[in-house]
Amino acid sequence: MRTLLLSIALSFSAATAQAAEPQTFHYDPAVSVPITVAAGATFGLMNYVVNDDAVPLGLVSNPPFLDAWVEPRFNQTAHHASDVLLYGTIGLGLAASVADGVHDGESPWVRTGIYLEAFAINGLITDVVKSAQDRPRPFTALDPDTLDAETRAEWEEKRAEADSERSFPSGHASNTAALAFCAARMFDLSGATPAKRAAAYGAAGALTVSVSSLRVAAGRHHPSDVLAGALIGASVGLVVPTLHQRKAVQLSASGSHVGFSGTF
Repeated sequence: MRTLLLSIALSFSAATAQAAEPQTFHYDPAVSVPITVAAGATFGLMNYVVNDDAVPLGLVSNPPFLDAWVEPRFNQTAHHASDVLLYGTIGLGLAASVADGVHDGESPWVRTGIYLEAFAINGLITDVVKSAQDRPRPFTALDPDTLDAETRAEWEEKRAEADSERSFPSGHASNTAALAFCAARMFDLSGATPAKRAAAYGAAGALTVSVSSLRVAAGRHHPSDVLAGALIGASVGLVVPTLHQRKAVQLSASGSHVGFSGTF
C-alpha cells in the first residue's frame, strides 16, 4: 500500500512539473502591444502622408556601380507576382508559427503577437529609411518611347506618384525577410531538429531571394535596394523572437558553492 501511494505521489509530482514547465516564449501584452500599435500606426501614417499628400521631387535615377549593370525596366507582371509572394509569405508564416505554437501547447496569441510585433517594427524602420533617402526607382529612368501605348500610360501614372522616389530600401524584400525569418526563428527556438531548422531557414532565404529578384525584374528596385531590405528584415525577424525567448534559469548547489546556469 505504501509503495502504491508513493508511486501515485511521484506520478503526480512528475505531471505537475511537466505542466509547470515554462513555454518557449514570454509575451507581455502590456509591453508588446503598445510597441506593436505605435510602430504600426506610425508606419501607416507615414505611408498615408507620402502616398496621398506628397509630390515627387523630380529626382533623376543615377545608380552607383553596384546597380549600374541592371538596365531600367518596367514589368508589371513581375511586380504583381512579387505582391502575391509577399502576401503569401505573410499568411503562410503566421499560420505555420501559430500551428507550431499550438503543437507545443502554447497559446496561439503568443506567436501571433510576436509575429505582428516584428512586422510593425520592420515596417517602421524600413519606412523611416525610405523617407530619409528619397531614391528614385529604376523604372523612372526608362525611356518611355521604348514602351507600347498601354504600358506607357501605366508607366506615366506610376512615375507621377510620390512612391516612385521611395526605392531604398525595398519594403517587399524587408517585409518578406522579417516575417519569413521570424517564423523560422520561432520554429528554431521551440526545439526543432537540425534538419527541420535548416529547412525553415532555407525556406525563409528562398522566399526572400525570390521576392527580391522579382522586385528587380519589375524595375521597382535596384539590387542594392533589395539587399539592404533583406538585411534589415532578416535582422528584425531574428532579433524580435530571440528577445521574447523565455529565460531558463537553474539554480545549482554543490558542496560549499551555489551557481546559476541557463540560456538567455
